[in-house]
Amino acid sequence: MLTLSIPDDIEHQLNALAFGAKSTPEDIVLELVKNYVKQHQFEINQQHEEDQALQIHEQIMDQYAETFQNLTQ
Repeated sequence: MLTLSIPDDIEHQLNALAFGAKSTPEDIVLELVKNYVKQHQFEINQQHEEDQALQIHEQIMDQYAETFQNLTQ
């Protein structure tokens, strides 16, 4: 469980938003946190895929260089 303390002015805005949305402040905050985590996880996964692609590219270039060097001998 996580406890969150927010400034009073934001709490008042959140309460007004929740009232207008016929929801609770807790539900709104939970949804915002879920969306943030989901987006952050997507960015981490995307970076991991880019790192893997770069690693594969480096391996192929190393193999190409080695093959070319063998052909020149």
